[in-house]
Amino acid sequence: MVVSYVSIAYIRVVIPSFILMLTRLIPPPLSLRRIVKTFWTIEREANEAVPKVYWGAADCHAEWVFQLKGGLEAYQSMPHYLLTPHSIPRHLTVQKELQLFGVRFYPDAFQQLFSKPVDEHINTIYHGRDLFQKDV
Repeated sequence: MVVSYVSIAYIRVVIPSFILMLTRLIPPPLSLRRIVKTFWTIEREANEAVPKVYWGAADCHAEWVFQLKGGLEAYQSMPHYLLTPHSIPRHLTVQKELQLFGVRFYPDAFQQLFSKPVDEHINTIYHGRDLFQKDV
């Protein structure tokens, strides 16, 4: 069986190549390229035969994730959240439908955006309202 790696948000998954989810990487505009590495989307329909559980690997990039339709079960109460760099791999379970949009930042962007040292926020997930004191 041929396997392929799919990188989305902080999810790095190994899936059989015959299982397809629609993924897109979108380069940022020039004005954001100092802090944004890429924008990305991933989606699948409820009737697609794809695995339900994925393995999230450790990653040094912070990512802002928007769950547009369905998403990850662990974060279903948060329509959008910031994933800080993380050192702990974890298993992630997806809902029947999945439509995510994400912003993958460079490793030093967290400090630039939030004026907080990133090493104090490793392995943390923030809801948008927790960072900006109101709903985004």
